[in-house]
Amino acid sequence: MLKAINQFSEGGPANVSPYAHPFFGKMSVNEWNISACKHLNHHLTQFGV
Repeated sequence: MLKAINQFSEGGPANVSPYAHPFFGKMSVNEWNISACKHLNHHLTQFGV
């Protein structure tokens, strides 16, 4: 998982921008960032981390 996170973060905004979210559609880099942080926080909370 850490490898995937590092690859994702090293790619910068250009690595995020081209992908449309399956439900929300095209999202800005900032919107992807907010979504990813909320998603990660959800799972960390879910498992009591």
